[in-house]
Amino acid sequence: MDNAPLISGTRKAIAAPYGSPNRTLEVRPVAHPIVPTPERQPRRRAARHTRGQAPIHVRRRTWDAHKRHAAALLDLLEPGWVVFYGLGSRRFFAVATWPAPHPLIVSATEVEELRDLMREAEFTYAADLPHSREWPQP
Repeated sequence: MDNAPLISGTRKAIAAPYGSPNRTLEVRPVAHPIVPTPERQPRRRAARHTRGQAPIHVRRRTWDAHKRHAAALLDLLEPGWVVFYGLGSRRFFAVATWPAPHPLIVSATEVEELRDLMREAEFTYAADLPHSREWPQP
C-alpha cells in the first residue's frame, strides 16, 4: 500500500468496522474535486472586508424597538413579574417572581393581552400564596 500512487498528494485513513477481529487501519488514495481553470471561474466582486478596500458603514438595525420598549415599561410597572419581549418569537413573556406551586410563565402577542393574563394568573394562584401582601424583594 505504501507504493500506491497518490492523487494530489493525500491519503485518507479508513477505520475497520466496530467489532472487527482485525482492528487495523487501511489507507486509501482520495480523489480531489476538479479545480476550475481561470476561464471557468466566476468573476467575483471584492468583499466588504477585503484587504485594501475602503470599509463600508453598515447601519445597525433595532428590531421591534417599540415592542421592546413596551415590555421594558411593563416590567417597571409590575413588581411581581419579569417582563420581556422575545425577538425570535415576537411575543411578550412574563415570569412570576412570587412563590407559586410551579414556575409560572405567561405569554401573549400584545401587551394588553399579557397584562390580562398576568391578572388572571394572580387571581388564580392567590389562594396558594402565603397571606402576606408584600411582594418578595429582589
